[in-house]
This record gives sequence, structure tokens and C-alpha cells, in this order.
Amino acid sequence: MNASDALFSQYENTLDLNLLNRAIVLAERATTKTTSRHRERLVLAAKLRKMYGDKFEHTGDHGDLDMAWVWAVEEIDKTQQNMTNYGTVIHNRYRFPGGDLYRRYVRLGKLSDLNEAIIRVGTAIDTYGVENPSHNDMLNVRSVLLRERFERLGGMRDLELAEEINEEIVRRSRTGGPESTRAIEGLGGVLYRRFERIGTLGDLQKAIKHAEDALAATPLDHQNRAERHNNLGNMLSTRFERIGDLGD
Repeated sequence: MNASDALFSQYENTLDLNLLNRAIVLAERATTKTTSRHRERLVLAAKLRKMYGDKFEHTGDHGDLDMAWVWAVEEIDKTQQNMTNYGTVIHNRYRFPGGDLYRRYVRLGKLSDLNEAIIRVGTAIDTYGVENPSHNDMLNVRSVLLRERFERLGGMRDLELAEEINEEIVRRSRTGGPESTRAIEGLGGVLYRRFERIGTLGDLQKAIKHAEDALAATPLDHQNRAERHNNLGNMLSTRFERIGDLGD
């Protein structure tokens, strides 16, 4: 672990902003010693994107968010130049391409940021392919962003794409595993929103089945169990209001 990584690790444990600032200085200094084609450049860009993103979360300074965006742009531009390093970056859980744009969208509400975030994460998925160890995580991110845009604009195609993505995650995931359970929960949410929009009872029935499956696969002490239980309760209440089944 180099000095910048060590400082950033200490920051994550202590949230000491001084440590984060020092880590950023060292990482930026390292970029001056690499060419644009150097194999370490992508890793440095990803680290700086995460560092500035974390700094923005800490300070709320839009200058930090803009710097995170600058490094995010460089990172995605270099994805095709060095896929091995990019896979390492994703596997180490540096934020997904487009993540900083999405945070800015949440902060400022600019639809163009959300649209660009969807494009960037989609590009990363297509470029790296299914061998990416975080492929399902990236798919889930894209599904969440598409659902966010549906809530904003109401475009049914976004909801349909989110459904297709969650179905793909379920197919690719270990049955009963956390990725599969999360995707099943997502499928239930998508179908429930479509029921609310269109009113097809079949969508509600499927949504309830997915919600039941997700809850059944969630351990009793899991942090998401209460939320999943509540979601299922809301769906059952909706079905009772629709068809009057006292069993709900």
C-alpha cells in the first residue's frame, strides 16, 4: 500500500478531513509522474474520483464534486485502454462511472446529469462485459438509475429496461444469495410501480410473489428485513383494496 492509499484508509476509519486532503495531494502528485497512456493512470483516476467524491460528501463543496467529475471523465475515457486495471478498480469498489454525476443530480436536480450517469454506467457494463467480477453490481446500479428516471419522467421504457436488468441479475446469481435477493426485490418494486401506473392486476400479483421470495431469503437479523417486510405489507394492502381478499 502506498502513502496515499494508507492515508485514505486512515481517513475512512477516522473521517479526519486532513488525512483525506493529504491523500489527494499525494495521488495528484503521482499523476504528474505518469503519462496519459501509463497503465497506472486509470487506477489513479479512479482513486481520485473516489477521494473527491468522499470529500464532497464530507464538505458539500461543489468544487470537490466537479473535481470528482473531472477524474470520472478521465477514468471512463481510459477504460478501453487498460481493461485489466479497470477490473481491479471495480473489484476494489471504487465508485461506478457516473456515480458522481448521479450524486450531483440528487443535489441539484439536473436531468442531464442523470442521463449522462446512465450512459456512463452502461458504457462500463458493455465495455468490460460479463467477466467483470462486479458485473451484477453494475447492472443493479443501472437498474436503480433507470427507475429514478422513470420516477422523474414517467417513461415506461425505463421501467421495462429495469425489469429486464433485474431478471438478468437473477439468472446470473446464486439462488438465495444477496445479489439474487436484491434483484428479486427490485423486480417486485418495478412490477408494483407498473401496476400503479397501468393497473394490471397480474403485475401486482407478480410483485407480491417477488416480495415474498425476497423476504423469505432474508435472514431474521438482516438490516433490510424490516423494509422488505413493510414493502410486502404495502403490496398486500393494495391488493386487498383492489379485490377485497380478507387473506391479505
